Formats: sequence, C-alpha cells, structure tokens
Amino acid sequence: EDVLFPESGTGIYATSYYDYTNRKITLGNGNSNGSNTFKNSINGLLGVGEMNYYIYENKFGSSSPSEPISKFCIKIENSGGKEILIEDGNEFYEYTHGIDISEPLGKLYIHENIFHKALFPTNPINFEGTAINVYSSVPTNLYNSEISLNTIGSTSRDQTRIGIHLSLISKVNIKTSFKNIPIEDI
Repeated sequence: EDVLFPESGTGIYATSYYDYTNRKITLGNGNSNGSNTFKNSINGLLGVGEMNYYIYENKFGSSSPSEPISKFCIKIENSGGKEILIEDGNEFYEYTHGIDISEPLGKLYIHENIFHKALFPTNPINFEGTAINVYSSVPTNLYNSEISLNTIGSTSRDQTRIGIHLSLISKVNIKTSFKNIPIEDI
C-alpha cells in the first residue's frame, strides 16, 4: 500500500466535506439484482467524511481463498451525525477487517450479516481478524443503535479473532439469538 494514496486498490472510495448536507451512499439495494461483489482487492468500500451509508446484500471476497479482501471490506471514518446501516445479508469472506468504523456520531445499525473466515497472521496487531470493530477517540453515546443477528463464523475452522469489538462506544444494543445485552459503559 502506498503511504501517499491509502485508497489505492479500493473498489469504492467515497469522501464528503463537512458542509451539513445530507449526502448518502447506497451500496446494493437488498435484492440479488442490486448486489455488488468485491474480490481480490485491498479494500471494498472506503468512506471518509460526513455521509449516510446504506449497505445491503453485497459480497466482500468469495468462497475461494485466492480472492480475498486483504485489508478492509468496509472502512468508514468520521461519518458525522449521519446514519450507518449495514444489513440484509452482506457476506464477508476471507477478510482481514470485516467492518471497521471510527468516530461515528449518528445511528449505527449492523444487522443480519454473515462473516465467514477471517484472515490474520500468527501475531496479529491492530484488531486484524475482527468481524465488527467500532471505536472512538473520546467516549461516545450512539443512541438508537444496534448490532444484531449477525452470523460470525459457522465452524470451528471458520472463526474470527474477535467477533465484535467496541471501544469508547456506549448505548449500543447488542442482540444475539440467545439474549439482549445492552452495552451501557465500555
């Protein structure tokens, strides 16, 4: 990866200035005719700046180990007070980072996605091999936000290093098929 061009090798690179508009990116439309496939690249979607994100039914990587997303399937930074919805069967295959969201301020909804095998080295660093990573540099409340009903790994050989990691993020409801776990303070 070139230090001067971190977006090199990215399927979609979206940026937005902080001008208080209601920009959005919709990736897929929730049906098989509107889905996208990203494979054999460094990043799938890299988004930076104030923007709404609606991501439905896309594939990142493939079931073939020779077509991985080598860094981030979805990487979103500094989205401002906007919505991030990642739902309806997005599939993540052979990835180093599934969903990586930094400095969110608006509603976050990550629902019914499938995370297959994660890739990480013998001595992983920087949360390599994590399915869902949401973090902030200051304590942040994400009211009306939810991470729910995601499938993370399906066999003993198909696991992530970390399933869901939240850092300095509060007020996100984590729902599993077993019970609801409100995250009040992390």
